[in-house]
Amino acid sequence: TESWDKDFLEFMQQKEKDRGVPIIWLRDLNVAHTWQDVWNDGAPHLKKSAGTTAQERESFQKQLDVDGGAFIDAFRRLHPDKKGIYTYWSQRAGNRAPNKGLRLDYFICSK
Repeated sequence: TESWDKDFLEFMQQKEKDRGVPIIWLRDLNVAHTWQDVWNDGAPHLKKSAGTTAQERESFQKQLDVDGGAFIDAFRRLHPDKKGIYTYWSQRAGNRAPNKGLRLDYFICSK
């Protein structure tokens, strides 16, 4: 996590510098960043589940905090308290209909 996130952040910072304009990265980042991004936050198994570990969440937060908060999660900026908006549901568990999901896809923007 630390290595990939660091390398990706450096890549995006260089793109912004080279182009001289703000950038947006849109992608599945495989991390449910905050408690609002998980339908069952606090469940004991989340501490060990991919996308919800403290290490992954902290690494993602570091990307947002770089240079005094140079990047923002656009959805969370517009909807700071919204819960229940997810981009992934386990098909095997049949979690789509009851909306038991994770928000793993992001629009990360330069400030």
